[in-house]
Amino acid sequence: MMTVDMREVYRAKAHGINSSIAKIIENSQGGYISAELGRDYNKLLSAIKQDYPDLAETMPPILNFKNVDNRTVCPTTFMELSIYSSQIYEILGTIT
Repeated sequence: MMTVDMREVYRAKAHGINSSIAKIIENSQGGYISAELGRDYNKLLSAIKQDYPDLAETMPPILNFKNVDNRTVCPTTFMELSIYSSQIYEILGTIT
């Protein structure tokens, strides 16, 4: 049976989000993230808070959504999400 260190899985996910955003920022004019990416980030954050409740207060915020022209949008910039993902990665790195 394989043992999985969920802390490392979460760190890898946060790092992956951040690396992807760096490429998007480099190749675009910025703008807001997609609702799908916002939901993915929120799932990651919820899983971390469930597995590490003592860290919940130090984690960045859950992202909000709103409806605009009959579609769901996440009014969070790529730069903001990059900052949040970096915080998650670094916070998880403090766990021993």
